Amino acid sequence: MQLFRTAALLLAAYGTSALPTKSADLVERQPGSKIVTAHFLVGIAGSYTASNWQQDINAAKEMGIEAFALNIAKQSTDAFTPAQLALAYNQAQNLNFKMYISFDFAWFVADSSSVAEIAGYLQTYAAHPAALKHNGKAVLTTFIGDNFGSNWNAVRGQVSTPLEILPNWQPNNVQNNAVVDGAFSWHAWPNRDNDPIAGPLTTSADQAYLSALGGKTYLAPVSPWFFTHFDFTSFKKNWIFASDDLYVTRWKQILALAPPIIQIVTWNDFGESSYIGPYNSGHSDDGSSQWAAGFPHDAWRTLGKPFVAAYKAGAKSPTVTDEKIIYWYRPHPKGLTCSDPLERPTGADYAQDKIFVATMLTSPGTIVIQSGDKGPVTINVPAGITLSSVDMGVGTQSFKLRRGNCDVISGTGGIPVAGSCSRYNFNAYVGELSPSSSCTPPPPPPPPSGQVCNQGTGDGNFVGLCSFSCSFGYCPEGVCRCTSWGAQNPPPPETGMHGVPLPGEGDGYLGLCSFACNHGYCPPTACMYA
Repeated sequence: MQLFRTAALLLAAYGTSALPTKSADLVERQPGSKIVTAHFLVGIAGSYTASNWQQDINAAKEMGIEAFALNIAKQSTDAFTPAQLALAYNQAQNLNFKMYISFDFAWFVADSSSVAEIAGYLQTYAAHPAALKHNGKAVLTTFIGDNFGSNWNAVRGQVSTPLEILPNWQPNNVQNNAVVDGAFSWHAWPNRDNDPIAGPLTTSADQAYLSALGGKTYLAPVSPWFFTHFDFTSFKKNWIFASDDLYVTRWKQILALAPPIIQIVTWNDFGESSYIGPYNSGHSDDGSSQWAAGFPHDAWRTLGKPFVAAYKAGAKSPTVTDEKIIYWYRPHPKGLTCSDPLERPTGADYAQDKIFVATMLTSPGTIVIQSGDKGPVTINVPAGITLSSVDMGVGTQSFKLRRGNCDVISGTGGIPVAGSCSRYNFNAYVGELSPSSSCTPPPPPPPPSGQVCNQGTGDGNFVGLCSFSCSFGYCPEGVCRCTSWGAQNPPPPETGMHGVPLPGEGDGYLGLCSFACNHGYCPPTACMYA
């Protein structure tokens, strides 16, 4: 069974020693049609059935993914590889899906045996009806393998189908190199020579590859997360890369860059917590169930779908047709000391103790987020996809989307944030909430002519402010709910002392604190005098 990549191999793939250290943003958009693919580890799918392949292919197609990059090891490592490749390609053909092979050079080496095995697979599958084609050639890629070099010429000589070879080599190894047709970057997370660094991810790696390729095909990565926590006999694989806002940030970069092909990294690498595919029973457990079981990432497919459509259409921003709240957070604060035989992961300090919410809206609204023992936070959000965050609190996580007096979406997170831990888990729990069939509470009737609000309420920390302000005719929609109209109640005299929200409170408090404090009511849990 294929297991894990060593730290040295990861350094070769993720390291940035050949990349510029200066951060910059890409402005060049690459022409032509666009292809969306996802990285699939065959090494944990040795027991896959046709039904398992069908489930994954259909889930990928629903998001707009067109092909899997099938990561394989040598047959001497994974004896099931030939059977699973045949099953994967045949199911793909049946479902109008595509496949291409990603040769994992943690296992292949630069020798005649690897040349023969690679050529044998490509002779069979490059001509398969389900083979992914680009520029009229069958696509293939790798994980690392820079030292394979000109052996690719020998492979081409043994394969009758034209190949587009896009290896995961460092930029300096693909520059002016006639052996390859392009390159794939594995630089999908913020790092420096594979050491975790603070986010966000920049486009410096993309720029280095584009410069080195000089117009050849660039296969760009997209990833949502990275955390791994293995304790092997010979070494430890135990770190995180800053991933909190990575998924949305990277999709925006992809829309600006518009490379010809992208690879979502990954579909099913549960060991590195980068998966967006379903955590199904078909895969084998490499030990990652300790942090991946019970931590679905499926909602990231929902969030990614409008970005995929925008990328294929050449748009600069996604269009939302189905409203959702997508949320993600870790199961415990980063500062906890867990009763774990393996130490806290490297890079843990770069994680943010935040609850992240991506709103997918067709029109503006207000979200109300309450994280555990923290007070509710109200944020006004526009139409489209917007990423917001609030400070993490221990306990239940609750989310609402409100318009006027209507809670369009309302629900709680799938797990609470814990105040203690037996094992360090920096994986993300990802969930989604959809609009309910009816709003609670229903909107009140419009006020009779000449009458004003004279009684109202709000949720959580807004109760006191809304009750006071609504009684005197000031009852802002989206934050407060008016429950009665009538004659204007004279407000208390103005004090001339205007209030502002406490630091960290949302914009929903601005008008309420200003009005209430100026009339003598300035609750210390929400407002302070300016």
